[in-house]
Amino acid sequence: HPQVAECAVVAQNCDLKGEVPIGFIVTSSESANNEQLADELRALMRAEIGPLACYQTSHTLAKLPKTRSGKILRKSIKNILNGEPCVVPPTIEDPATLDLVKQALAN
Repeated sequence: HPQVAECAVVAQNCDLKGEVPIGFIVTSSESANNEQLADELRALMRAEIGPLACYQTSHTLAKLPKTRSGKILRKSIKNILNGEPCVVPPTIEDPATLDLVKQALAN
């Protein structure tokens, strides 16, 4: 999507389906309408992958948690999402980004 600068999709545990995909999005412009973007992303996923993907939820973040080499910490995001203990890796670029994930999930 043209308004998505970068993203990470991780699996959230679900009693009915096992796991469902949850998106964490960094937009390319601050003026992006987050609700409209979430609707467009759902439609895009449905068209490209199909309804079986069950993509429903997007969270917009200012910055994704990454290592110093630029890899997104998907496992850490997944642990936070599923309420599991999250060990902060020593290679994290900015530990405050994990707090951004927690704040997005609280809203």
